[in-house]
Formats: sequence, C-alpha cells, structure tokens
Amino acid sequence: MVVSTARWREPADMSLFPGGGRGGLDYFEQLVNLWPLPPPEPLRITVDWVDAEIERTTTTLDGRLFTEAAASATPLWEP
Repeated sequence: MVVSTARWREPADMSLFPGGGRGGLDYFEQLVNLWPLPPPEPLRITVDWVDAEIERTTTTLDGRLFTEAAASATPLWEP
C-alpha cells in the first residue's frame, strides 16, 4: 500500500510525498518521492484526485527498476 502525504513523516508502509514540480500554461509535472525503497517485485500504484475529477487509475511498475536505480546512486550521508 502506498499513501500520499503532503509532508514528510515516517510511514507505516510506503509513502509518496511531493518532491517539487514545474509546469506551464498547458501542463503540470509533479515530482514525488517514494519511501522506503520497494522490494524488487511488481509494485501496484493506485491514484485518484477527487477535487480535480481524476478517477481512480491503477498501474503496475517493475520494482526492480527502483532497486537497480538505487544501487547506482551516490550516498550523500550515512543512513
């Protein structure tokens, strides 16, 4: 289960939280952070936004993409 939060907090499971965004007159891009790192298995994400009339949509992502990308990241400090 992934829960979107408006600000950082220790999640019970996994959380998506805003990481910045940009846009123009005809588009908007919202960057999000996922924490903690998911396991290397299929990850199902479901989103909806009632106020913007966006109906519930579900997609499945390959969790290995996250773990592979994290393995090539440069640590900035000790966890």
